[in-house]
Amino acid sequence: MAELKRYDPNTYATAQDVFDRLFDRSLFGPGLFGNAAPTQPARGFPSNLWETDEAYVLELAIPGAHPDNVEMTLSKGSLIIKGSYERNETRPGNRIWRQLPEGDFEIAYTLPSAVYADEARVSWSNGIFTVHLPKEEKAKSKRLKINVGK
Repeated sequence: MAELKRYDPNTYATAQDVFDRLFDRSLFGPGLFGNAAPTQPARGFPSNLWETDEAYVLELAIPGAHPDNVEMTLSKGSLIIKGSYERNETRPGNRIWRQLPEGDFEIAYTLPSAVYADEARVSWSNGIFTVHLPKEEKAKSKRLKINVGK
């Protein structure tokens, strides 16, 4: 179980802390040498992707981004997401740290197979974008009938 520590901006991470984070994130995480599928993309936004017989469905959390400031495009087997965060930095006092995202962003997700771009749809609720990407016929799985006999 992780230990909760109070943030002190005047302290530095120990070498042990730095190496622990390095090894936890890169060397021993899921997907090392292809031994397991990663639970989320190495970069980007927290997301879930699942496949049905008919479509791929992507749930994507982009905290603080409003749908009016996000553009999604399907192009050459990729879903390209561009947008911007609008922040009002007129707060009184001295800022101690900044972790909330701001400015423009762009990321591309490679799709597992071909989809019908004209039938794709996106919904947004509580900061979660849900992208429904119907598979092209050639990408759909088909159960084969096994003929028994001579």
